[in-house]
Amino acid sequence: MTLVEIISRWIIHQKVPISISFGFGFLASLIYVLAGYAPGGGRLGAWYVLYYLGWPISSAANQVTARLEGRVPNWLFGFCYVAGVIVAGMVSFFLVTSIIKFLLSKLKTEPNHA
Repeated sequence: MTLVEIISRWIIHQKVPISISFGFGFLASLIYVLAGYAPGGGRLGAWYVLYYLGWPISSAANQVTARLEGRVPNWLFGFCYVAGVIVAGMVSFFLVTSIIKFLLSKLKTEPNHA
């Protein structure tokens, strides 16, 4: 069994973190699209909110995306720039939820030492 198979099986068994992660992705996409209809700098403000919700992974994704500027068409760069923070937020929420789930399961299985 390869490492990729082991990781993919582990991710498949994480139903609650996956649901929360996809929920974040849907809401983040919705916020960004609706912010485009707001007057002023709505999309930029939405991007900042999503960036800080997914920090520190969004910081790394932003650095990778910045390397694409000038090497890919502008429309693709803009898409990657926005999608990077959304995916980073999804990964962050997945990891945080997995850690919380793990800690809660450890608390439930530990015997009380009174």
